[in-house]
Amino acid sequence: MLWDIPKNRRQRVIDDLCACSLVKFSNDQYFLHPVIRAEARDNFTLIKEFNNEHLLLIKQEINLILAKEKTLQLFLAWLNQKSLSFKFPYKKAVIRALYFDIELGHTIDRYLYYAFNAKFDFKLDIDIVVDLDLANALEFFKNHAGARNPYAHAKNIKITFNKLQLSWENSFELVLVNNDDKLDPTPLDRDSTYALMSYFSDFVRYISFDLNIDCYSNSKLEQALQELKQQLPDIETDEDIYNQWWQLNGQFWINQLRNILIEYRNMGHNWHLNQQQKQLLEQYYEANLLLLKCLNTDCNVSPKVRSHIEDTLLLPITEIEKRPFKN
Repeated sequence: MLWDIPKNRRQRVIDDLCACSLVKFSNDQYFLHPVIRAEARDNFTLIKEFNNEHLLLIKQEINLILAKEKTLQLFLAWLNQKSLSFKFPYKKAVIRALYFDIELGHTIDRYLYYAFNAKFDFKLDIDIVVDLDLANALEFFKNHAGARNPYAHAKNIKITFNKLQLSWENSFELVLVNNDDKLDPTPLDRDSTYALMSYFSDFVRYISFDLNIDCYSNSKLEQALQELKQQLPDIETDEDIYNQWWQLNGQFWINQLRNILIEYRNMGHNWHLNQQQKQLLEQYYEANLLLLKCLNTDCNVSPKVRSHIEDTLLLPITEIEKRPFKN
């Protein structure tokens, strides 16, 4: 918004926006008020006057968000390396978008690769299926170890799954009550019950680390995961013993799982990002998401510019410089 405003007037504009509650200031960072942010995003995607020059300029500004952060440039370099390891019919940018989310543990409802406005069936590639399964397992165990009562956490998952399965098998409507008892019971129809059952079935598998490791086509990876599985406490054991195991051994066990992912799948890295780097990465992510949404509108963009933007999406600066746009 400040590109066309002289630098000596920008602070005055920002102060005026803050005074109108359009922009907020916190932790030395400026951000749009959530309501204004949502409205701005909607309006942005409706703009049809964007042309090639505008979009290329926006792309350049997005690239600069992480340009001076060495660690984040290393992350983007890893992302590019990972995408090049696949002989897959989809664009490399789509693979980078997918692994951007996988590596940072983003929830599926905001997956960046959806913004390419195309259908992707990653189940066609067994390596991606394996990576998704292992990444989800790592994320689950991080949350499991951080629970106040891991035993109760595991038991509640299994109980919920059994209720869902019973409801599905007997074709009756199920009512789930929120744990804090502050929300009204939620009735679930058959389709909703099946969807939730599919969701919880993965959690049930992860509790006992019951992954389909025999189809991973890597005997050393399979052996390493089998040995790791044998260390886990049995959920049917005493509650105190189970919780004590996770308290004493949980972090070490998770680190072993992470090391296996790094060694055999080149993923699951701990990037040791500080708060500022996390915020920059979030800004970068949202900006790219917004750019893709703009490309999906009726904006006036040539196929050549669209191809260049997508080909250089989520790449480190060193790689982008190797691919300058040529009219």
